Amino acid sequence: MMASRRLNWFVQLEDIDLLITNTRLGAVDGPELMRRTARRVPDLPILHVIQGRDSEDGTPPGIVTLREPLTPNRLLLVVGSLLA
Repeated sequence: MMASRRLNWFVQLEDIDLLITNTRLGAVDGPELMRRTARRVPDLPILHVIQGRDSEDGTPPGIVTLREPLTPNRLLLVVGSLLA
């Protein structure tokens, strides 16, 4: 299945409460996934996890960004606030 077809299938799902993604996804990059998801499901909270030297460049406005390494407590705090 082509990456763009997988992405289109994903953003059609209605039972998603939160999208957690990172920058490097393979055939589709994280910022593109976030842009497409935000266009199709504007009220869906999105958490962008940045690894190592990855940049926040390309992250759409309004997206919450965390840099690894993360502690479980920090992740739970942020996820809880996004779902509240």
